[in-house]
Amino acid sequence: MRAYILYAQVYSNIDQTAESYKEKAALLEKARKELPQEQTALVLKELAQAYIDLYAIDNDISEIKNAINVLKEVVSRGWGNLTTLSNLAILYQESGDLPAAEQVAKEMAEKYANRYEPFKRLCFIEAAKQQNKEIESRDYHMFETYYKKTIDMYGKRSPNQAEDTEVRILEEAYRDLKEEGWL
Repeated sequence: MRAYILYAQVYSNIDQTAESYKEKAALLEKARKELPQEQTALVLKELAQAYIDLYAIDNDISEIKNAINVLKEVVSRGWGNLTTLSNLAILYQESGDLPAAEQVAKEMAEKYANRYEPFKRLCFIEAAKQQNKEIESRDYHMFETYYKKTIDMYGKRSPNQAEDTEVRILEEAYRDLKEEGWL
């Protein structure tokens, strides 16, 4: 397993082109099939990242869908964590599947009820949902609910934790919504 991971990382380190990420993904797909299932946790996480990196280069939505499928497998095998679920919600949102993104974020909120990150993710999803509506149909009150929960829980995090720039983005968005009379 380590050999596959190290060899796959060589592709990323040497050349950050679509072709190198495709080769990396192909190698990791081979590892996914050949290794015993219990040894594939790191392979799957690297594979999801390869698909995400590939999407960043070529904007092919099928790469996001590949990454989603890989992360769903990670979660179904019990290897998911807060970061895995957050990434899955982000990928669903990026693919335009806001209902699935919201479902994953709500599952995160249930599983990690004492963390701010699920509610932060729900803020971004709610904002995207509202932006997809006609202006006269928009209602940002659910965004406000999630925002207040995020800020409350964010304030309770460890002082040693690094600042979360996404929270700063939410603060600006909330301030703008207040100033523009949406809230």
